[in-house]
Amino acid sequence: MARMRRRGFQRVRIGFANGWLIRSRVGAVLVDAGFARRGSRVGYALARWGLRPRDLGLVIVTHVHFDHVGGLAEIVRATGAYVAVGAPEAGALRSGRAILPPAFTVRGRLAVALGRALPGSMDFRGVQPDVEIGDELDLAPWGLDGRVVATPGHSRGSVSVLLDNGAAFVGDLAASSFRRFLGVRPSVFGDDQGQILAGWRRVLDAGARVICPGHGEEFTADVLRRVLAQLSS
Repeated sequence: MARMRRRGFQRVRIGFANGWLIRSRVGAVLVDAGFARRGSRVGYALARWGLRPRDLGLVIVTHVHFDHVGGLAEIVRATGAYVAVGAPEAGALRSGRAILPPAFTVRGRLAVALGRALPGSMDFRGVQPDVEIGDELDLAPWGLDGRVVATPGHSRGSVSVLLDNGAAFVGDLAASSFRRFLGVRPSVFGDDQGQILAGWRRVLDAGARVICPGHGEEFTADVLRRVLAQLSS
């Protein structure tokens, strides 16, 4: 954790998903808001940097699935932060209605079937977005050298955050949870696996050096590059 803070970002476990808190020139930016009723963890993480809740200027939603936006309303209420989301998913964020993506694997199809069998189980408190992201969003107004780029595939409006220092925050574009057994991989859910791999290429071509996923620990871009080569062969 200390090493990550020195580099200007830290992982915040918000339930079983990651929020990534990034130090900016004017405060902080958060990538993803995790599960509901876990938002206080962001406040603790800000305090470790000597920051107050109001110093959080922006929350970037990589995609509108309940495990990445469940805590968003609570965090926005506590901080007053602006919210940015991919334009195709802005309506879902407002409504608080879960997006249930297709699945690529048997395990994924079982999870989607369970979600459909329990209506409302993946819904969340809706939030009005302040910024709808098209292909790119410059982060300079929030004190960061970097941009948000569209990386659809896991969902129609998925985005990734690319900083000029080589850190890439990719949501569920890639996962490293249970890496010892499953390795780095695309999510088991998604609209289009080909688009997911195209998103990997976009992140790598932009100069990413460390990949920070929505689930699991960070890993190097070289790992992503090797897995991409294997999946593309």
